[in-house]
Amino acid sequence: MRLKIIRRRKMMQATLRSTDEVGKSIKELRGNRSQEEIAAALGCTKMAISQYETGIRMPNDKMKVAIANFFGVTVGSLFFTQG
Repeated sequence: MRLKIIRRRKMMQATLRSTDEVGKSIKELRGNRSQEEIAAALGCTKMAISQYETGIRMPNDKMKVAIANFFGVTVGSLFFTQG
């Protein structure tokens, strides 16, 4: 008689990271590049980049994708936590 083992996959739930956490990550990814350089590449203002980095505001969905693509990371890893 064979026993059948059923493995349950743990459901992962994604939670949006706080604006402060996202801001720290963006600033870290930016490295020694200027906010002006990043803003020009993303088609937004230096003020927007500053506000993202300081946690004043969260980028909209279109900008989330642009930022993730620019830095070569996934949207999920930059803006969400798994838990």
